[in-house]
Amino acid sequence: MTGLPVALGDVIELASRDYRYGEGSLTLRVTKVAGDSMSLGGEPWLEIRGRVIFLNGCEGDERVISVRVSALPHAKQMGALRVRQLAG
Repeated sequence: MTGLPVALGDVIELASRDYRYGEGSLTLRVTKVAGDSMSLGGEPWLEIRGRVIFLNGCEGDERVISVRVSALPHAKQMGALRVRQLAG
């Protein structure tokens, strides 16, 4: 996959339906993106590693998740995702 739909340092907010295995919304600061996508249910998904961002802005543990490509910030379809930049 060229032209990855998310960049290192992006802060992404995902609905539970947009990541595996989601339980509630998740905000993540991206620290690594796998270059290859996989197909789940006929849709492309991408493995992403990142730090959980809590509502108060503090960072939590690092997680590795599979994300629906259409939900990522630089994908053609935005889905249920917002991108923010952290202050500082």
